[in-house]
Amino acid sequence: MVYGIPPNAAFWPVHLAHPNVRDRSVLTLRLDSGSLSTSAGSERDLLVGGRRVGHILDPRTGFPAPFQGSVTVWHESGLVADILSTALYVMGPKEGLRWAESHNAAALFLSSGDENGNVTIRASRAFSKRFAYLAASR
Repeated sequence: MVYGIPPNAAFWPVHLAHPNVRDRSVLTLRLDSGSLSTSAGSERDLLVGGRRVGHILDPRTGFPAPFQGSVTVWHESGLVADILSTALYVMGPKEGLRWAESHNAAALFLSSGDENGNVTIRASRAFSKRFAYLAASR
């Protein structure tokens, strides 16, 4: 865990990994306050008989959440960011983004778009506002 900003810098650079290729960065965020938490299956999900079995369970069904991407949440509190990233991951991009918008939550969904490894990026308004420089850099 880190607190504050690094010496001689205005922010921490935080690289968000591709949801399926952990060593490939998709975005770099500038974290100058608060906390970021990412929930995804790329590190702990298993392949069983050629099929992905997720480690994040949907409490509504008792089965692994079907979403195959990642969710990053910014919040002042690390605990809240962690809780929200997991809950929004379980909801998936459509329902999760709708919930984030209605609760002014800063959330970013990364989804694997195609066989070429392209990523679909969906951000809530609160996330886009918090990290406004992202829109200019894309």
